[in-house]
Amino acid sequence: MDGQKEEPRAPSKRHVQFSKVIVVAVTAAVTLICGCGMWLSYSLGNVQGIVDLGKAYISYAIVAFTAYSGNSAVEKWLVKRYGVNTEESAGS
Repeated sequence: MDGQKEEPRAPSKRHVQFSKVIVVAVTAAVTLICGCGMWLSYSLGNVQGIVDLGKAYISYAIVAFTAYSGNSAVEKWLVKRYGVNTEESAGS
């Protein structure tokens, strides 16, 4: 212990990118589920069901886009704050 305080390290780029992968995967899954629901509603002749699913999906897509964008903003802040070299972090 030499008395010097170590600077905290930023999370690795791989960890930050993993959270983006989760957001994209969940968004793709919800898109598939809503698409199947719309197809089923169309097959059954339920026009109101199609409209309701469309509205719900648009609301979900806005939340997913916000999560992805927020993750990007946090990533940029971490890179700026801790000076993470993105080329080195992506390769490790």
